[in-house]
Amino acid sequence: MVVAVGVLQRPDGRFLLAQRPAHRPHGGCWEFPGGKVETGEPIARALARELAEELGIEVLEARPWRSIPWVYPSGPVRLEVWQVLRWRGDPSGQEGQRLAWLPIEELSTLPFPAANRGIVNGLRLPDRCLVTPEPPGPDAGPSARATWLDCLDTALAAGVRLVLLRAKTLQQQPGAWLSLGESVVRRARAAGAQVIANATPAQAEAIGADGVHLTSERLLLLQARPPSGHCWVSAACHTRGELEHARGIGVDFVLLGAVLPTATHPGQAAMGWPRAAALVREAGVPVYLIGGLGPSHCPQAVAIGAQGVAGIRAFWPGS
Repeated sequence: MVVAVGVLQRPDGRFLLAQRPAHRPHGGCWEFPGGKVETGEPIARALARELAEELGIEVLEARPWRSIPWVYPSGPVRLEVWQVLRWRGDPSGQEGQRLAWLPIEELSTLPFPAANRGIVNGLRLPDRCLVTPEPPGPDAGPSARATWLDCLDTALAAGVRLVLLRAKTLQQQPGAWLSLGESVVRRARAAGAQVIANATPAQAEAIGADGVHLTSERLLLLQARPPSGHCWVSAACHTRGELEHARGIGVDFVLLGAVLPTATHPGQAAMGWPRAAALVREAGVPVYLIGGLGPSHCPQAVAIGAQGVAGIRAFWPGS
């Protein structure tokens, strides 16, 4: 079944949600408004029809945003999610459903049907993710660490709002990991950014990170989402099988690549844009494309349904 879904956002930043009736599947859950696409019906037409029937509005302008496949016990579904940019009329529950305009901060606290989580997470995440280069070890001296942190500050000042901290050499030295990690988190918070740690859940929690990142090797060893109090769990993926496993254990978003040849992984074959687009369409969760990409590739990534791009060299000052 294909469902056309509309994301409506007011100028004050609030999003429109509808609550499902108690007697229907997922009763009491909140969802973004929309409905079933009829056989042969264009998505845009289905969206306009459903929002007119459910909300009493006329869609004036909308654009495709995400395609989210999901499998419920009752069967497979694909959400074709569009951003509704302009509409005529004041939305009201034409079918007696409860409506609410809610700020982004409240969305993560509400019950949603599982497939809608990909929409919520996509709205909460930025379009760029900085993957840090390995920081200097304790033997390099305080000036080397200060220079590394200065580069981080510059990246944050340039607008980076999601940092994936990669410091594998320091993870074997608890004191050094704690010292650097806490400094990174403190700087990020001051800039309004979040930090995901490429580490164990315990190491991520120790530095106060906002989430934990799984390498593809760690991902495949897990049969369930890592138990932690973190806001985010992300994973590195390179294949369709890894993407399916990530979605199956409840990962919030993934980094997928390499899309283009990259100097940091010269031996890794690049998948190219067509393959990346096909995998993004099947991911079911927000996807950052990585590998030979920089900020200038963001529009192309978003156009194929990705969250945005991630990278090391393109986002790190002086690389």
